Amino acid sequence: MCRALPSLIAATLLASVAASPARAARPRLGVVIVFDQLSSWLADQGEPFYGPGGFGGLDGARYDAWYNFASTETAPGHATIATCAQPSVHGIATNTWLHDGKPFYVVEDERFPVLAPTPTDPRARLSRGVSPRMLRVPTLGDAMKIDSGGRAKVITLSHKDRAAALSGGQTADLAIWYDRELGRYTTSTAYADVLPAWLEAHGAALPAAARSTATWVPLEVPKDLAALVPADDRPGEGGVGGFGATFPHHLRDLATDEEKKNAYRASPQSIDDVFALALLAVEHEGLGQDAEPDLLVVSVSTTDVIGHNYGGDSLEALDVLRRSDAAVRRFVAELKKKVRGDVPIVITADHGAPPLPQTMEKAGMNVVPLSYEVVVGAADEALKRVAPRKDGSSRVQAFFPPQMFVDFADLDAAGVERAIAAVTAAVEATPGIAAIYDMRDGKPDRDEFHWLMRASAPPGRAAAIFVRQEPRVVLIEQRYLGKGTDHGSVYTYDRRVPFFLAGPGVKRGRHSDHVDVRDVSPSLAFMLAVSPPDACQGRPVGALRE
Repeated sequence: MCRALPSLIAATLLASVAASPARAARPRLGVVIVFDQLSSWLADQGEPFYGPGGFGGLDGARYDAWYNFASTETAPGHATIATCAQPSVHGIATNTWLHDGKPFYVVEDERFPVLAPTPTDPRARLSRGVSPRMLRVPTLGDAMKIDSGGRAKVITLSHKDRAAALSGGQTADLAIWYDRELGRYTTSTAYADVLPAWLEAHGAALPAAARSTATWVPLEVPKDLAALVPADDRPGEGGVGGFGATFPHHLRDLATDEEKKNAYRASPQSIDDVFALALLAVEHEGLGQDAEPDLLVVSVSTTDVIGHNYGGDSLEALDVLRRSDAAVRRFVAELKKKVRGDVPIVITADHGAPPLPQTMEKAGMNVVPLSYEVVVGAADEALKRVAPRKDGSSRVQAFFPPQMFVDFADLDAAGVERAIAAVTAAVEATPGIAAIYDMRDGKPDRDEFHWLMRASAPPGRAAAIFVRQEPRVVLIEQRYLGKGTDHGSVYTYDRRVPFFLAGPGVKRGRHSDHVDVRDVSPSLAFMLAVSPPDACQGRPVGALRE
């Protein structure tokens, strides 16, 4: 063997290593931003008003992502983003369902009281509690915690407790939300025995300042975009707390403190506040300060409050969208000062919504809104005819669309069949209802929407009957009928949401691929070089694989 050969091989290897590009450092922090009730159609309408680089200035990739299930609400949406699994897998069917015969709010858990500190008692607590115990599978944050041996830090913030708790999962270090009763941002004993000092101070001070000083008039509009701005006063617009249907909406001028606490989430100041708290969390909890990637989730509920009450096609909604664009830009700029290296960021929504029914009628659609009570009444009358109770009480236990819970416990198999057939005939005869679905095991799919219903049916938590309204029909509680809009259907306007991502290796531009919301977490996991959630049903999007 030639003596020179080993030296030649070594030299060749050294030259190869020297010529190869240096391996990029793994990002230290990943960020998920969720806007509650932001349809793709609404994000597109706002496009002309965004600053350079598109929404939030991310200047990355943009997709339309789909929720491939029927229960398009806050809790199932956030759980799906976090776990990248369907409700039938992660267990979060709707915001509320029937549990042990009673309505059950998705994150209620009296074992973990909400922290309610006072000047004299920093350990004071409410009687109600919050936790993510109803999640059946781990989230992205859980996977990061497990893989890192607990070194990864996971913090979530929202205006809603269900959004914060479900986004983090079972092992999050801290989930923070705005509590309307307290008028402050807080957490529960599922995460801490007392509030961190920074949260105790700023979690109260920020909303208190807004209640004292916040005003809201629409941002000035460039003259060339004036024709794209909706009228301020339109049929069907409601109000929030003391806010009326038209501008100005000044939080500081509301009559009572209770009105101010309730209307706070509708004020643009609440958007700035939740991002300010997120930056404080980065600073005080040390996110992104070591080699182990951390996770920060920020959920903005203001878009949902405004959408429900004024419609996504309102002047209020457009102004909130413009202010959200600016708030994200400021947040990202400050975040990059605090965290070294790349910070992968994804922005999406937990569900969409249709415009106001009055707007759709004006466009020529026959879409008279329908109340829950009318649907329940039709089912109840049918059940009293074919399966009456001896005491005359209703068999309909609850209606949380699309789920209708009916008590069949005292009926034999033939009686159950008669009851479901009667409900189907009566409810389908109700104007605005398209179909009833028998969700019992072994029943065949009725139509092409049935699989979306099944994806929304966690075993042991789902009703036997699911309801689908006609397209564009807003199914809403009687007390809200005629004002505002709602979501929770199988249709495009509820299921299709924007998905923005920016970070290392992202191919910029608008992408036409049909992607699933379950692709959000695996895409961020890919950019962070961490494992996706355990029950993940998605994959990184093409902008990362092309």
